[in-house]
Amino acid sequence: MFKIYHFMFLVFGGLAMVRGSPIADASNENKLTVKIDGLGAIRGKSMKTAETIVSPGRNVVSFTGIPYGTIPKRFSPAELRVPLTPSTEDVFDATQPQLACWQVASPLVPGPFTEDCLSLNIYTPKVTTTNAISKIYFLQDIEGDLRRDVTFVLVSHGNGQPTLPVIFFIHGGSFVRWSGNMFDGRRLLNKDVVVVTINYRLNIFGFFCLENDQGPGNLGLYDQVLALNWVKKYIEHFGGDPNKITIAGQSAGGASVTFLLDSPMTSNNGLYHAAITSSGDDLAGWTIQAKPRNVSLEAAAVIGKCYNKDTASNDDETLQCLRGIPPADLIWFNSTFNGFAAPSVQSFSLSIPKVTPVSPYVALATNGAQSQVPLMIGSNKNDGSIFLSRIYSSFLLPNGLANNATYLKTQFVSDLLSSTNFGIVDRPLGILDTVVNTYLGSSKNTGVFSDIAPGLVDIFSVFYFKSAVFATAKGHSKFADTYVYSFDYEGVQTLYPYTGGVPQVPRGVAHIDDLMYLFFFGDFTSLQDKLMSTMMVDFWTNFATTKNPNGKSPLVKKWPKFTVDGGEFFKINTIPSVGSDYVNYWVDATD
Repeated sequence: MFKIYHFMFLVFGGLAMVRGSPIADASNENKLTVKIDGLGAIRGKSMKTAETIVSPGRNVVSFTGIPYGTIPKRFSPAELRVPLTPSTEDVFDATQPQLACWQVASPLVPGPFTEDCLSLNIYTPKVTTTNAISKIYFLQDIEGDLRRDVTFVLVSHGNGQPTLPVIFFIHGGSFVRWSGNMFDGRRLLNKDVVVVTINYRLNIFGFFCLENDQGPGNLGLYDQVLALNWVKKYIEHFGGDPNKITIAGQSAGGASVTFLLDSPMTSNNGLYHAAITSSGDDLAGWTIQAKPRNVSLEAAAVIGKCYNKDTASNDDETLQCLRGIPPADLIWFNSTFNGFAAPSVQSFSLSIPKVTPVSPYVALATNGAQSQVPLMIGSNKNDGSIFLSRIYSSFLLPNGLANNATYLKTQFVSDLLSSTNFGIVDRPLGILDTVVNTYLGSSKNTGVFSDIAPGLVDIFSVFYFKSAVFATAKGHSKFADTYVYSFDYEGVQTLYPYTGGVPQVPRGVAHIDDLMYLFFFGDFTSLQDKLMSTMMVDFWTNFATTKNPNGKSPLVKKWPKFTVDGGEFFKINTIPSVGSDYVNYWVDATD
């Protein structure tokens, strides 16, 4: 018979509280179960938020690996997964994350992987149910080892009680890598918000496109829309306010946010009340795949010979062939093939709803097409360092060109600008010369990589990120409050080596390093890093709560709204400041 200890949950107004426990505190892997009509019971676990300069952290609850969708067959739009288990009497175990979506293994996401990867993670300070609870619950020591092994409890704050703002975060990774599982919400949950991170299909699995109903493309974006609808429908049971959802993302996730702002499937139907995009925007050249059908059929011709242009294989045969190829083989090919790294504008002939019916430029310019919600948008000061690093390690080094002074002096910059997403080639107007002289100056003549690297980092930062941020801010600010920032803080810790950064390229304030201050990647060793985390969490949660990043503290500089005339933006650093001309801040960011 189970031994029952002399403590119990007392329910006051629907809020369960622990009294008189002789065993370990509430953070000892207690299991917490929420039951939702039609979906089933979901078991999470308690955890503690990250330590801050003023607090050792507080107890919160995580529900990880909750499936939100099922994929009927490869390259098809997903469907809502209801219920979670074969029987609604069963309990779904959400105490561990699900496997990440298929991708090339990396230090941050080493695998294993699965195609059945459409899951989300919820971090919440409180849990609600549709019905208030008025029972007494007991904790049981099943193993007889004086530990509370199982706590099966429904915690309710009762109907009509306040719920919390929700941050719905979409991970980056160039649409080919990473996972929502990387982004632990324990830093943000030091404030009263609910955090949701998601997994969505990537690379060939997420962006193979035949421009018809059989292969509509943009499956990764369809997954995001499905996850957002899931959160809208069910987040109240986890303490979140379905009417205060802020969509947020970084890099490809930031671009995804702007795609969702533009999409008729999500733009004006009340799915979210605000948006945050960090170092990613759908106006950037790398976010759109041109001629997706041609790219996809070219790939299919090589992968398993699933397409033959001479015999004009039909699309059904091509898809059937590709669906029979093991996912690991598709990923191997995807890693060697320059494609499937971006969404595409969908064909007008599709009969299913289109997530991207027009280009981002058309959506932004069309009155009422883009969602008119408040927007916080920005980039890191040196976002480009990681991309120059990848070119150094994948092109210059293996081809013996890293120290070739002649090539670096006469050809490298021209090759770089004409062969990447920049699309800059020399013309009579001297565009290439203007770019080179502006960003490299006299260093272009030395033939030394370390001399030209800082200027090239600036070029990548501007053309991949900052120019698109400015264009979106300029357009969006005409009809909604818009707050622009530059993250300028270079901390002690960095993710630079784990994302492909090399020491030959100065990292500066590197791509994704801002997320260390919002999500938990480990404890900080520096007081300054802890202070920056507190500041960043305040800005993000203030915006999610009030649609304005400014708080009540008189010690922090006020963040002004962006206007086309003033171009004011907020420089996030140890001592924040306001810049007056965002465009002129692009050059010499490495100084």
